[in-house]
This record gives sequence, C-alpha cells and structure tokens, in this order.
Amino acid sequence: MFRRAPWPPRPLDFRRPLRCNVRPQHRFRHAVFELRARGDGYGADRSRRSLDSRIPFLHFFDGFRTSHEVNKIEMLNEDDMRALINMDRIFEHRQRALSPDHPVLRGTAQNPDVFFQMREGANNFYEACPQIVQSVMNKFAEVVGRSYHLFDYVGAPDAERVIVIMGSGAEVAHETIDHLNSQGERLGLLKVRLYRPFPVQAFLAALPASVRKIAVLDRTKESGAIGEPLYLDVVNALHEGIKAGFSPGKLRHPLLVAATASLPRNSLRPW
Repeated sequence: MFRRAPWPPRPLDFRRPLRCNVRPQHRFRHAVFELRARGDGYGADRSRRSLDSRIPFLHFFDGFRTSHEVNKIEMLNEDDMRALINMDRIFEHRQRALSPDHPVLRGTAQNPDVFFQMREGANNFYEACPQIVQSVMNKFAEVVGRSYHLFDYVGAPDAERVIVIMGSGAEVAHETIDHLNSQGERLGLLKVRLYRPFPVQAFLAALPASVRKIAVLDRTKESGAIGEPLYLDVVNALHEGIKAGFSPGKLRHPLLVAATASLPRNSLRPW
C-alpha cells in the first residue's frame, strides 16, 4: 500500500515514528525516506493539510523514544479541531467516493503512455500544496495561538553560519543556537516543517542574506549516496532558486556541508 502512488490524489494522513527494525544501528529516517518517490507530502509538524490539498501526507516524528513515551500534553478540544476543518472539503471528498449514482472507472492497469500523462497531470496539486499548507498553519495559529511556517528561522538576523535540520533535533539545535548567540556568536537555525513538496522559494526567503556557510544535519544514513536526502534537496534548492532569482537580497552560493546528526540510541544533545 505504501509503495503505490495514489491517483487521483486522496486526502490521507499517516503518523509514522522514525525507526527501522531491520538495521536500527545504521538507519533512522531511512524507513520513511525510502518511500519519498511515492508522491506523499512529508511534514515534521502536526498541522492538518491533506484535506485541502488532496495530497496524502506522512507526518513523521523521531524514533522509538518519542513514539513510546508517556508525557503530559495539552490536547486540542473538539471546538478547536472543528474550527480547523473545512466541512466543504469533507463533502467534496465524500462526493468523490465510488457510487452507482455517478459511476467512474478507477484502479485499472495502464499502459506506459497513459501512466506518464497521469503522473504529469498531478503536478498542479503539488505546486499548489505549499501555499495550502501555509494557509492551514495560519488558521492553526489563529485558533491555538502557536505559529508555524513552512520554514522557521531562529537566531541572529545577520548570521553567516546556519544549521538546517528537521524533526525533534531542531529543538536541541534551537537551545544551542540561543546559548552560543548569548556569548557573542552570530548563528542561525532553519527548521524544516514541510519537506515534501519542497518549497524552494519559501526556503530561500527564510534564509538570511548574510549566510555564507550552511550545515545540513540529517538523521539517516544512505550508504553509497553523495549525500543524505535533506542535504541533496538543500543543494538543489539553492542552485535552482538562486538561478531563478528567488534569493533574498544578494544571497550568494554558500559553502554547504552535510552531517549525520545522530542515529538510533544516540540522543542528539546540545553538548
């Protein structure tokens, strides 16, 4: 089921802890990243966006501890959740269900030429998705008071060195950046909230124009690859985005380095 590309796009939300039972000592996000060619949206936050975008979303959270701990949390009440849901989208979704009143043909075998056209026909959904996700995040901020963006930048506004990371490791990096900046450093941190579809323009807009060095921290290991998935996306986003004129101010091509932040059983610590 996870390897079948959905068409037509259907609103669907998965919750996936990032762990791999086969090679836990070597892989962390590998169990999720190996499915990224399927066409799902990937998010490292908890906003609801699949219903409006009609793209299946996979919300991932880090590892065994996060998925097996019991903590005190403040839950949304039903009125808050109801305010975040567009009932018109629910009715539209129900109308797309199979019914003898409006029969349609779905799930058939396809020849390569038809399949190619079908996959290209889905581009409009993915191009519109980032803006839809941000609108849902804005609605969430109005209802709950907690604000999220496709990319959240924290740290010095004139930072020359910036870390790019997603998942729970971003909170550890945030504390570290604040501590070092209080001692006179000029560092920044970019938290990735929406990983797929990767919004190039929003990524470049979130970076300070002063950045000269970027460290991309990922929590996976793809042996034999020239870089981990997030690093490769950042490299391509910078190259294509700057060429397309999306960069703020006079952002030049910064020096990029990649690192594996940590793998299972190795907690990401600020020291």
